[in-house]
Amino acid sequence: RSSDLYNSRKPRDSEMSSSTVEVRAFSGDLLATTSTSTSGSIPTSGPAGSRRQVKRKTRPSAGGLSESRTAKKYPVEASPYKMADNSSESFKSQDELDEALEALKPNDEKLAGLIDAYSPPLFLLGEAGEPFEYLCRSLIEHQISSKSAQNICAKFLARFDCKEGQFPTPSQVCKATDVELKAAGLSARKMTYIMDLARKFDSGDINAETLLTTGNNDCHKTLTQVKGIGTWIVDMFLLFCLKRQDVLPLADLGVRRGFQKFFTLPALPPPEDMLRLAKPWEPYRSIGTWYMWRLAAASIDSV
Repeated sequence: RSSDLYNSRKPRDSEMSSSTVEVRAFSGDLLATTSTSTSGSIPTSGPAGSRRQVKRKTRPSAGGLSESRTAKKYPVEASPYKMADNSSESFKSQDELDEALEALKPNDEKLAGLIDAYSPPLFLLGEAGEPFEYLCRSLIEHQISSKSAQNICAKFLARFDCKEGQFPTPSQVCKATDVELKAAGLSARKMTYIMDLARKFDSGDINAETLLTTGNNDCHKTLTQVKGIGTWIVDMFLLFCLKRQDVLPLADLGVRRGFQKFFTLPALPPPEDMLRLAKPWEPYRSIGTWYMWRLAAASIDSV
């Protein structure tokens, strides 16, 4: 291990705090900045247009999402996107997270160095978020700048006379007209996605309470039936809304770049290789995901 690397990457107070963390998650070549607090609030996701302009090189997949151009589309039932198990476990306390961090160190010496160098993934702590709100916000904010996402969300909430901290129910969204949703700044495609999501929640096809205890694989099967929701959004939902402890976003470009640096690979790894290489991190691959994001954002070529 390089002591210079780890000493130079101790997080600054302005970069990390005990209550708020920022994750640079990638969907295809489009940078998405996700901010979340340990209190379980909904993270905002979308291109970090306020930080730097990133040229869009991706094309929407069948689900309407942009994924890494080299990542294939697989049915959820088939590997390599299938999780190692159908876990629904989350950390119940800071002590449990600390124990998991310590348990990982003997399994992977290089990961142990990152664990010592960076702040822990505190976003995995706290109560789960509200599934419909998280998914609806994800669809609204996907592939647009942070500023645009904030403006559209504010208009969307205003259409339903939501006060601070409130969000419309699936039933309320189902009753909204195209004219009202368009006035909020939503594109025709996103209106279709949000309406499909709202109808599936309102009809009971998707149950919010059930999702909280549904295994990761089953969450993928259920949520990817919604128009516009693909593998990447579900993985972010599992991580930031349900706070699951064993999630490895195989289609996330930031995680793949982290893998390339961490394992000194000549190219971005395919999903099959990521699953194999991350085997020592089970059943805490969400922790490994966090440190791959940290490494991807660091100005180093390898560990």
